[in-house]
Amino acid sequence: MSEYDRIRVLGCDHLNLARGKYLIPEAARSGVTHLCIGAYALGYDREMIPAPGAMMLEGLPDMDAVFDIEEARPGWEGNTGVVIADFHRLGEALPFCGRSLLKRSIASWREKDLDPTIGIEFEAFVFQRSENNAWVPYNTPGAFVYSTGATVDPANLVDRIWEQAVACGFPIELINTEYDWPQFEFTLRHRDALAAADDAFLFRAMAREIVAEEGYLLSFMPKPLSDRGGSGFHVNLSFTDNDKKNAMAE
Repeated sequence: MSEYDRIRVLGCDHLNLARGKYLIPEAARSGVTHLCIGAYALGYDREMIPAPGAMMLEGLPDMDAVFDIEEARPGWEGNTGVVIADFHRLGEALPFCGRSLLKRSIASWREKDLDPTIGIEFEAFVFQRSENNAWVPYNTPGAFVYSTGATVDPANLVDRIWEQAVACGFPIELINTEYDWPQFEFTLRHRDALAAADDAFLFRAMAREIVAEEGYLLSFMPKPLSDRGGSGFHVNLSFTDNDKKNAMAE
């Protein structure tokens, strides 16, 4: 951890938003920081509702973002490490913390001598600012499905994402355009289910921020444009048995 000036602690909420804080290394050594549990009462519109477990009507107490500082990894900001937290309260994982649920699911499969492996495929649209400052589709005049190069990515956004993914240690496997324009596919190599989910969560955050630095918007929404097809999210699942063989193969 000594190589970082600060640690960015991130956790995935019910909206798939990366909520967290920056900590100085001395504070990060405790392996915990605190956020208001009312984050689980929020919708995308920032309105709050008394959702189960969000304790909106019980005083909005804190929850704990619990992490292992030894799992801090290179981030995509200068001198900043990043680590993923689980959300706890009163010493126990919140029942609606997705990462904690995934850990329990993996443990359940391993009790059956099956080890889950997943590979993630994202699809996303890119937007740019118009003359009146509205978000409009990225101008890619040469786009067609399975295309690459400057005619489909004149701002070299894919190169920026790829280079940063490698620097962060994300197992990027491929990037290409998808069926519609300006739509791209990002595929991460398959690996242990928890590690793959962590990679996917951080890769998505990284890609959006790298594109934002260039003045563009990367949207993973299912259907941000009504006149074009939607974007998928593919989870490729397999299991290995005690002999490290694919248990789902014929």
